Parts: sequence; C-alpha cells; structure tokens
Amino acid sequence: MTLYTVIPEEEIFKNEFQEQTQRIYEFHEMVWEGRLLLVQRLNDDYVRVERILQPCGIQDFLHPAFQPGTVLQINNM
Repeated sequence: MTLYTVIPEEEIFKNEFQEQTQRIYEFHEMVWEGRLLLVQRLNDDYVRVERILQPCGIQDFLHPAFQPGTVLQINNM
C-alpha cells in the first residue's frame, strides 16, 4: 500500500507505533543466581537479559547466562 500524503507516518499508524514502543521498552530488574540484572520481559515464562547491574565479580561479564540477549526461563518475577 502506498500513501501519498504530507501527514507523518507516525500519525497515520499511531496505534501500531504505540503498541511497539510499549512492548520494546518494558524493562525490569531481577536477581538471577545472585546477580542483579536488567531484563526485558518477553512473556510470563521468559525474559531477555539487557545488562548486568550488579555483578559479583568481573568474570560475570563473560558468563554466557548473563550476556545481553540471553533468554532466561523463569517461574515468576
């Protein structure tokens, strides 16, 4: 579909952009194996690691479970 208009696409597709923005930026802090992580909730059972907020040691940054983008399965948050 092609729209020839001077109205910005953000205005035309306002509801779609709002839903995407709300889903993308829902971050939570949680403790996982003694480390404080910033995570993005994907659904009720899974979260994606955004970053480590409070590591126990410098080697935590190299641990695969705490790397950004890693998906963790949780019971509840």
